This record gives sequence, structure tokens and C-alpha cells, in this order.
Amino acid sequence: MRTHFGIKCVLGVPLPQYNLAPFVATPFRFTLNSQGDAAGPVVDADEDSGPRHPICKVLKWEQRLQSENSLTRAQLAREEGTTKAYVTQMLRLTHLPEEARQYLSALRSAETIRSFSLRRLAMVAKLPADRRGAAFDSMKMISSRSGC
Repeated sequence: MRTHFGIKCVLGVPLPQYNLAPFVATPFRFTLNSQGDAAGPVVDADEDSGPRHPICKVLKWEQRLQSENSLTRAQLAREEGTTKAYVTQMLRLTHLPEEARQYLSALRSAETIRSFSLRRLAMVAKLPADRRGAAFDSMKMISSRSGC
């Protein structure tokens, strides 16, 4: 469905045998209750704050895996629409030092976020634990010199 002012709205109507309410898939996520009233939008607090580094998602995944004992990486991958291998690769970023994770989580500039690519961070996370902090500090220094 397209509106006259250019917002693309994707609606989902589950099959009757599932007894689920219709829902709006994009750009807004909300469902209708059984009386047909809107249950309200479902918005993550972080979604409206601009660009975020992918490590924010990784940290949420890590929290969920620790808090939900029955959740597996394969289940998480299905929920996220990706592969188990990708989830595993991303979760390796949790080996970064705590200071690095906090620094990356606080980034809001798209240019700065790009300068800390997942590939480069994965290389740092693979290093021995005693060398990770120094390697990340050198990444920060290079990023600050390039004007990001």
C-alpha cells in the first residue's frame, strides 16, 4: 500500500488458523488487539538516536544469550534472518576490551562508525587478550588522525 505522501507501508495478515492479529511490518511496527484498536508502536529506545555501531546489536545478543538459557545461536540467527555462522562471527566482538565496547557503543557519527569496521575489529578480537587494548587504541588514534 502506498500513501499519497510517499510512505511505503507493508501490512501483514496472518492466516486464520494461527489466530494472530494483523500487523504493520514497516515502517512502523505495531499490532492490533482483538477489538481492532492499535496496541501502540513498538520502538526500541536506540532506534531514534541516529546511526549506531553494529556492536550495540552484538551486545544485546550477548545479553539475551546469557539471560535466556534456552536460546541458542541458531535460534537467534533465525530471529535475525541471518546465519548461525554470522551470529558467531559477530559474537566474537565481545572479546574486545570493555573500554572498546563502551567506546564503540557511544559512537553516533556515520563516518566514525565506518572507520571501526567489523573486519578490522574482528582482527583485534582474535589477538591475544594482552594485546587487544593496545591494538584498539591504535585504531582510535588512526581514526582521530583521519578526521573522523
